[in-house]
Amino acid sequence: MILALPYARQHLLGARPVSLRKYYLRRLTRLEPPYLASLLLILVLTLIYSHLHLPTGYFVHLLATAFY
Repeated sequence: MILALPYARQHLLGARPVSLRKYYLRRLTRLEPPYLASLLLILVLTLIYSHLHLPTGYFVHLLATAFY
C-alpha cells in the first residue's frame, strides 16, 4: 500500500507524476549501505569462526550477493 500511495495520489488528485528514477535512487542510497555493511560483518564473523579458512568459492558467492 505504501508503494501505491504516490500513484493513487497522482491518478486521483492530479498530483505531480511519480519519478521512478528518484524512487530507485533513494532506495539504492537508503538500502545498499546497510546491506553491504551486513555482508562485510558476515565475512568478518565467518573469518573469525572458521579460523581464517573460508569455504571454497566463498568470495564468488559474496561478490554475487553484493551485486545481486
